[in-house]
Amino acid sequence: MKITLVAVDPDSQPQGSPTLYKTDRGSWVVQGWVVTDPGVLAR
Repeated sequence: MKITLVAVDPDSQPQGSPTLYKTDRGSWVVQGWVVTDPGVLAR
């Protein structure tokens, strides 16, 4: 599978999230933030 970068949040350095990619199969890959806050995860 080949992925192509579509968009990235320029203010999200150094991790580079969130980021959006399109695949050569017509699907999308979304890279988001890692959530570690127990309160947020419980919701």
